[in-house]
Amino acid sequence: MRILATIILCALSTCSLADWQGELDDSWLVRVSSSINTFGGTVAEYSEKGTNFISHTFTNVGATTFVATVSGQLFLLGAGGSCGENTDGGAGGGAGSGGFICTNITVSGTTYVFVGEGAIAPANYNGVGTNGANSVFGNLIAYGGARGGSILAPNGGNGGNGGGAYGYPNATPLPGVGTNGQGYRGGSNISDDATYTCAGAGGGCGGIGSNAVSTHGGDGGPGVTNSFATGVPIGYGGGGSGGGSGTGKLGGTAKDGGGDGGGNAIAGSDGTANRGGGGGGGGATRGGSGGSGVAIFRYVKP
Repeated sequence: MRILATIILCALSTCSLADWQGELDDSWLVRVSSSINTFGGTVAEYSEKGTNFISHTFTNVGATTFVATVSGQLFLLGAGGSCGENTDGGAGGGAGSGGFICTNITVSGTTYVFVGEGAIAPANYNGVGTNGANSVFGNLIAYGGARGGSILAPNGGNGGNGGGAYGYPNATPLPGVGTNGQGYRGGSNISDDATYTCAGAGGGCGGIGSNAVSTHGGDGGPGVTNSFATGVPIGYGGGGSGGGSGTGKLGGTAKDGGGDGGGNAIAGSDGTANRGGGGGGGGATRGGSGGSGVAIFRYVKP
């Protein structure tokens, strides 16, 4: 695509978790005329709050490139983790969502882009979940979400967002931790000596995974809302919810692309593709897979 554009010159500054949406601030806008060639991803044009944008959204898993010399805003999200298989009566911990980066950035020439693949939940007997893949844009890395705890690896994994602790009678495994500046920790389990066990949830980009309660697994950590792709706000990076095992016990509820936890003898749900959600933990059965990541770059249309 060849357009006559106005370049936005800005200092590189990573958005904090508090101001992740990267609202435009006129104090860093300096407009100059330039001719720009842009190529890569799915292109959209839209208006948001009186400003016209062009966006490039990368959703296909794997490596590609973005060709442009322009300043704009980037939203980069790692892939979600998966949950293990639990056939011993325990409840699977929810997996963490992929970590995220939201920043003002200048690109020049050809930029390497890699969209992380969501971790696949194991189908083998008492298999262990895995972390999601990282997503990359140039030299920036959004880390994949952590696996949820399971019988052979009861502590939640560490990653972009931490995994929830496995639920098993009289056991107190630990939740995993998230990457500083990209995510949060998972939640803890709860159980009695034999009647029930409920697992902790995975962390999300917007907050920690909830601890389990006596009636259900922990609810997945909240994600964040971003509108860079088309101007429509979408929830990304929700943590997977914990499973529940025992008569009448339920899985937790997830949002923002995270997978719901399964109740007694019910499998956990998968995280949503291109929203980086963590898989949901199963109730004494299979857990869910993680959702793939995404990279979105936008700039002001002249």
